Amino acid sequence: GLVAVLSGAVAIEGREVAAEAVAVLDRDGDRLRLTGMAPESRVLLLTGEPIDEPIAAMGPFVMNTHEELIRAVEDYRRGRMGTL
Repeated sequence: GLVAVLSGAVAIEGREVAAEAVAVLDRDGDRLRLTGMAPESRVLLLTGEPIDEPIAAMGPFVMNTHEELIRAVEDYRRGRMGTL
């Protein structure tokens, strides 16, 4: 899982994490000790089942292989991913 500190500061299992930082959580255990270190601290907690697959990332693109990543970037640049 991940803990993104949006504002303030928190301690995760005793280790301080400042605003605009992200902490990667261990896979072990099913509990988390999260303590606010500043008034009105805000966090985003992300968890899920591990997919145990390779990860290739560049900017906003995340794929399984470097080749898939290059193809996705090329598709984006050529307008093949639609528009918002």
